[in-house]
This record gives sequence, C-alpha cells and structure tokens, in this order.
Amino acid sequence: LRRQFEDIKRGTRTVLEYLNEIKSV
Repeated sequence: LRRQFEDIKRGTRTVLEYLNEIKSV
C-alpha cells in the first residue's frame, strides 16, 4: 500500500508540472 501511495504522489506531481507547462504556454 505504501508503494502505491508513493506512485500516486509521484503521479500527482507529474500532473501538476504538466498543468503548469500548459499554463505557461
């Protein structure tokens, strides 16, 4: 379960960065 949480955390961070890039453009 802990590993899954880490994956979710990493995924969320990736999505946030992706959204930030879109905002910049």
